[in-house]
Amino acid sequence: MESERENFKTLLSYWVEHSREHVGEFKEMAEKAKELGEIAIHKAILEGIEQVNKANEAFEAALRILKGGNS
Repeated sequence: MESERENFKTLLSYWVEHSREHVGEFKEMAEKAKELGEIAIHKAILEGIEQVNKANEAFEAALRILKGGNS
């Protein structure tokens, strides 16, 4: 069981960091779309960023639980 908990910690940590890297890329693309006058695309990408950030919050909560925190 403990090794599975360690696997969860490792995987969740990776997901959070990897998602943050992608968010940076998404922001760049959103700005490019805006510069090109593609406002609907810009807004859609920003909505996607919000969803990724919400997912990261859930992954971070799971990670805190695994590390012995509450939630």
